[in-house]
Amino acid sequence: MSWFKDSEGWAKHLHNRFVLVAFLTLTIVASVAGLSLTSAFENFPEWAQILFYFSPIIFAMVALFWWLKGAEDFNGSDEDEIRIFLAQRHPELLAEWVKRKIVPVDAHLQIETVSSGPENQDLTEVMSALGEQAEEQPALVGAALKALEQGKIDRAEALFETIIEDEELAVNDRAAAAVHLGALRFHSDTQGALEAFEMALELDPEDLQARIQMGNLLRRIGRIEDAETAYRQVLLATEKSANSQGQAAALGSLGNIYSTRGELGRSEEMHEKALVLNKELGRKDGMANNYGNLGNLYITRGELGRSEEMHEKALVLNKELGRKEGMANNYGNLGIIYNTRGELDRAEEMHEKALDIEE
Repeated sequence: MSWFKDSEGWAKHLHNRFVLVAFLTLTIVASVAGLSLTSAFENFPEWAQILFYFSPIIFAMVALFWWLKGAEDFNGSDEDEIRIFLAQRHPELLAEWVKRKIVPVDAHLQIETVSSGPENQDLTEVMSALGEQAEEQPALVGAALKALEQGKIDRAEALFETIIEDEELAVNDRAAAAVHLGALRFHSDTQGALEAFEMALELDPEDLQARIQMGNLLRRIGRIEDAETAYRQVLLATEKSANSQGQAAALGSLGNIYSTRGELGRSEEMHEKALVLNKELGRKDGMANNYGNLGNLYITRGELGRSEEMHEKALVLNKELGRKEGMANNYGNLGIIYNTRGELDRAEEMHEKALDIEE
């Protein structure tokens, strides 16, 4: 059992090293002092006498380096032990530590949208889903979506802009083009995406896809209150129209808002409501998102068993759907759970599986 599992942790570790260094230094000093008082010392060569006189200083410098190296090693390689220590002794502090240390891993939260799943789903998959609507839209929209499928991003963007500016086209078609343009710019041009979604809502205030995507973008740039307003507007509209799929999307997105604020109880409530709706609809992609978000929430709380259960359920669904990004997220989060428990071999296995998918 390593030193950090002791309750005094890092401070005790360095304190013990300091005491050891001080004791050995005093021992050497006393030995040199005692030897220098004997007649035998006078018979030593001059270089040996000098070495003996300076040996405490040399030893102290080496010991100081060793002591500081211990602190450096702690900062660089003992995070696993911190997780284990907090999980076992201070679970109430684990959430804050996770927020500070695990956020980069958990940054890819699966935020569900009305039509296509997580906010950070691969662009090709998103546009493929959008492309299924091409036959129901004007030829120019179909051409823009076709350009996306072919990887001609600049061409598609130019076509969407042309559609938006064409006042002879139906308002809903122009609004749909603005939503597509915003989705296209979502990860590469925040301001451009925001302008596109605003245009879509100006053209068609009832466009729920534009509103929830606007909420996703506002949340990403830190405008949490505005994002919550957008999601609540979607929830209200979908409740009035009995649109269960839209309700599930809005509830899940509100759950992520509350997680960002640290309101974990409200977040759990939203994700559980969304999960119930998605189960009723048989929407496996939505269920996988809800399970994944609940799993992230339980990691933050330090409820590792419940988190493991949620991510395993999400993983099963993502495998069935062939959603590689979702699978990678689940493997990565399972790796964090096992790491926190000290099950390092299982953690390594999960992280390697996540890396294999991402490559």
